[in-house]
Amino acid sequence: MPRLIAIDLDGTALDRNNELAPRAVGAIRAAVATGITVIVVTGRHHGATRAYHAQIGLETPAICCNGTYIYDFAENRVVDGVSIPHDAACETLGFCRERDLNVLIYGDDIMAAEEDTEHLRTMMAWGARQPDGLRPDIRLMPDLDALIDNSEQVWKFVISSADAPHLAACATEIRAQAIYQVDYSWTDRVDIVPQAASKGRRLMEWAARQGIAPADIMAIGDNGNDVSMIRMAGLGIAMENAVDELKAVADAVTSRNDAGGVADAIERYALDGARQPPIRTSP
Repeated sequence: MPRLIAIDLDGTALDRNNELAPRAVGAIRAAVATGITVIVVTGRHHGATRAYHAQIGLETPAICCNGTYIYDFAENRVVDGVSIPHDAACETLGFCRERDLNVLIYGDDIMAAEEDTEHLRTMMAWGARQPDGLRPDIRLMPDLDALIDNSEQVWKFVISSADAPHLAACATEIRAQAIYQVDYSWTDRVDIVPQAASKGRRLMEWAARQGIAPADIMAIGDNGNDVSMIRMAGLGIAMENAVDELKAVADAVTSRNDAGGVADAIERYALDGARQPPIRTSP
């Protein structure tokens, strides 16, 4: 049985409507009740993670922005993190503008974009539905230079484009700079974080401080930004809707995010114990 379960949100614990299924919440709570530690490891900003964290009722912090930092919701502060330097952030914003990419920047306590995209509208609509105290600060801003200048920390860039080959080429160009970790977080979105950051690295560091070995960790994810933690965990599980890159390094594949995949994985590999060993699958 795992001592720690690390769970991604989008495409994993969340359904297509950005909601946590009651069965997933129940399975997570049941795991916690048995003494298993559960931690959320997400590409999201802490502001867009807070409502889910509260809904589940977790007491652990959350690993946010693909391992860029750990956020303690009980104390409302960043515990440990590495951000994008100011000059690098300015240069990257200029690069994105020159190549006509949509840009979303995650600052201290704010997420903002210059262009009104469907992704931004979806995020803002979701945020507006959250109760007071759990509502994220997501904005449409005329000038992201001001956000960079006024933020103590720039945690992440999210770039997107309807032109998939163009987005892929730009991602490759940014990756070649060797100062960023560049991973797909959705089919048409690419995350850019400091090179030292990754979900796997941050998760293993945090687990080690809790006295938990990699072999005792079960991790569940669906996309390219989950590869590092799926590969490093003792039991890495990919969603059925996961990208092939992730399935290739996973120990097992569970059902889709819209079909109870997280609950299925927890029930089989944690709550039912070790009598149902994982079977390695091919994408």
